[in-house]
Amino acid sequence: MKNQNNDDYSEVNEIRDRHRTLDSTKRYLMKKKVELTEMYEQKRTDVNNYEHKMENKIMKLNNNISKLTKLNEEVEAEKSTLQSNEEETSAKKWEQISELSQVIAAIDMIENLCSRKDQPVDPHDDVAICDGIAAVEEFDSFSQCEDIAMKQLEFIGYYMKDFKAILDGFKTTSKPRAGNTAEDDSDEDD
Repeated sequence: MKNQNNDDYSEVNEIRDRHRTLDSTKRYLMKKKVELTEMYEQKRTDVNNYEHKMENKIMKLNNNISKLTKLNEEVEAEKSTLQSNEEETSAKKWEQISELSQVIAAIDMIENLCSRKDQPVDPHDDVAICDGIAAVEEFDSFSQCEDIAMKQLEFIGYYMKDFKAILDGFKTTSKPRAGNTAEDDSDEDD
């Protein structure tokens, strides 16, 4: 039979060889497909892991940003409070300096009156005081010195009243300070 249909058998051999070739190619392609599928799955897993890591990083960074923003707002609020406190304190200090300069001027005036040996000038007559119209003289009699001293003490009394009014105003505007007993003792003497 083979001899009779030799042409047909040659075709069968070709078909069989073709089938083997196709079968081996199919197995190769199936193997390649499995390899590519595994590689794809690995890449997909890597990408998913990377995305999760990046999402976590983004969430952490957003949390850090919100914490730092909150901290920045707190610092800015504290800065604003400190600036307003500084301005308020500065204004109060200038007011205290002004009051203290008035006290020092009153003390200087009292000292000038005490050191004068002639007729005192009216304490409210600033022009006469500033011009120093009375000159220092030597006195010969005790009675003459006594009269002038009494007049000086009278005017010093006026200045002491003014000084006390300034101090009382100063005490009411300034806050009481801890351990400040010198002012308390001066109140008891008055």
